[in-house]
Amino acid sequence: MPDRIAIAVACFALLLILYPAGVDVTAAERVKKIPSVEIGVRALVEMEPTLRPLTLNADRPARLQFSTEWEAVGRVQVELTGRSEAAGIEGARRVRLRAALNLPDGRRIQATREVLVKDRTTFLFELFRSDDQPFTLAIDAEVVQSWEVVNAVSVGPPVRFEVEVFRVEAGDQTSLERNMLNTFEDQTVKYEFKRGPERTDEALTLSLTPVRLIGDLIEIKVNIAGYLPDDGDVTVYARDENLVVSRGTVSTIEATTGDPPVGYRFQLKALF
Repeated sequence: MPDRIAIAVACFALLLILYPAGVDVTAAERVKKIPSVEIGVRALVEMEPTLRPLTLNADRPARLQFSTEWEAVGRVQVELTGRSEAAGIEGARRVRLRAALNLPDGRRIQATREVLVKDRTTFLFELFRSDDQPFTLAIDAEVVQSWEVVNAVSVGPPVRFEVEVFRVEAGDQTSLERNMLNTFEDQTVKYEFKRGPERTDEALTLSLTPVRLIGDLIEIKVNIAGYLPDDGDVTVYARDENLVVSRGTVSTIEATTGDPPVGYRFQLKALF
């Protein structure tokens, strides 16, 4: 009886992260217009107000932090968070701002401001007032359009292979394993096994690529590579072939050496 064979089936989860071989990335690129609002923030208590830039998008908040000297109170810290959203008016964006002002005595003042911005405008955002001395931000806002390239990996229809592997020896065959391999049109999936820890131990990799689907027919590119037994020794084995079969038809793929043949036989059924 042959030793138990550990079967390692290649997962197809990487398709969601990397571009699989054969996918035309250029054809999959899409350009999307991204509206946003660019703002410049100035604290009017400064002798020479500094313009601090920030870009507000809809998908995530943008943050700005800075400290400045306020003559009426001392050194203060400002935290500003904002985002822009569609306003229902062509060319306009709704800007939502939330500010926190940290005072030297430990107090934390919070304030919010909402403004409709169309084209370009300047507005004031007062955060706090001490003895009639206001701490105010002057905000220059402008609606801008940027372009973003979105790479969308496109795949063909799904294909499922039912693979049963047999050990062939002395004219007999013994079923070792049956597995289902899931892939997509023009994407390769692999079935592998190895019968020991050494590099020259018996091992085979069956690679299946459904090249194209035409009605009830499928064209499959088959590659088998690895090491096979050969009269008490191990030999390198490699073979390519193309199959054109009907849906659900069982095909036999041989990977044997010698006479009588010794090695492995795969029975393959394509479902799509």
